[in-house]
Amino acid sequence: GIEVDTLGTDPTVDDTLLDSDNDTIPTYWEYFWGYQPLTWDDFETIDPENDGINNIEELITQECISDPFRKDLFVEMDIMGDGPNGEKTYFPENSEELITTAFNKQNIVFHLDSGRMGGQDILPFNDDLSRQDLQEIYQEYFLHGNPNTWRRGVFHYGLVVYNADIAGYTFQSNAYQISSSKLEKKESNPILLTDIVYASCYMHELGHTLGFWPIPGHNRFCSYPWQLGWWLAHSYRSCMNYGWTYLIVDYSDGSRRLPDLNDWKRIDYSYFDNEWG
Repeated sequence: GIEVDTLGTDPTVDDTLLDSDNDTIPTYWEYFWGYQPLTWDDFETIDPENDGINNIEELITQECISDPFRKDLFVEMDIMGDGPNGEKTYFPENSEELITTAFNKQNIVFHLDSGRMGGQDILPFNDDLSRQDLQEIYQEYFLHGNPNTWRRGVFHYGLVVYNADIAGYTFQSNAYQISSSKLEKKESNPILLTDIVYASCYMHELGHTLGFWPIPGHNRFCSYPWQLGWWLAHSYRSCMNYGWTYLIVDYSDGSRRLPDLNDWKRIDYSYFDNEWG
């Protein structure tokens, strides 16, 4: 009845790819999500939930259970292979669950592509990566030689490597790394838990691709409770604050006294896409 009375299509023909108004979005998708399937729309600029993913990209990622009226956050995770002397690079399964839960509480769906969505490569082992090395990895394993790949406009890129300069850092607006060897040293602290250490560090670096600024407590004087900087900034209860990194898997909700900020309300979903790298 819908095909005959509304869309003017033939119910006996599989016309899944039909685009009656030539706007690059199939008629069935427009009808399903409440758009006018017979009227041209500029879907490349339509992003009703403002999550930085336009409706053409929502169509591409529909098999990943994306939703054009719900905020989705996609991250591709590539990981380094084992080293010649038994060096292990890993990301705990429970760490992914901790991050997913934090976003779910804010009605944001966190999609980590660890091979389920067409991404994830196992990188050759390298125990001393420079920023230049990371840039080359990004070009080869994320862009795959195509700087205009659609994934560049959808996915953030979060590497897990064995060894790097520090535990984690961003090396461009949509890409960051965390280091297993550096995080193993954090795990030796009896008050820190492995799953939280990895999840908190990964979520911290992801935050830098979401445009957070300013970031109270993001300096060396806020790393430990006995330092003056920590006492000044500890009310900003966010994994972005060095005083809380490795202890919690969450961004701050702004409910505490200054200098607290509501990270969840100040996420810039388009920030990661501002610099085409």
